[in-house]
Amino acid sequence: MEITDRETIKEKSDKLFVYMVLQTIYEKLMRALKEVARQPHQKIVPLTRVVRPEKVKKADRETAKWLNCRSYLLEQAGKGISIGEHKYIPLKLLDRKKERNHDTYENRFLKWMVTRVAHKLKEFLRRYQVCYGNAESKDPLLLSRVEAMR
Repeated sequence: MEITDRETIKEKSDKLFVYMVLQTIYEKLMRALKEVARQPHQKIVPLTRVVRPEKVKKADRETAKWLNCRSYLLEQAGKGISIGEHKYIPLKLLDRKKERNHDTYENRFLKWMVTRVAHKLKEFLRRYQVCYGNAESKDPLLLSRVEAMR
């Protein structure tokens, strides 16, 4: 037996091994993915934006500090914030809010894992089609299971 034959046999057995392992853990994997789809990992991310004053939901101490450093954003007017004898209206303010973000390491890993499994199944199916072609010895049960897993 030549080295190339050994490599080919090893490569084929690796592909078959991946399919067999996936077949044994497929149900657990699908249950876990459904659970994650129902309740994905999330994190709360603070967002800060500079907006017009009428768009600000809540002005806090940080907004006041930010405006104090940017006095050029204050415009003198008849009403507004009293500073000394004059009143000013801000042209822009800092708006701070928190948003939920699902872009976590856990979710990225799951997405990577699912795409890898799908790729492996596609590769297994392609190799199976190449090996058996249109032969009648194809296993229809195997083909339907692989298609269902994809």
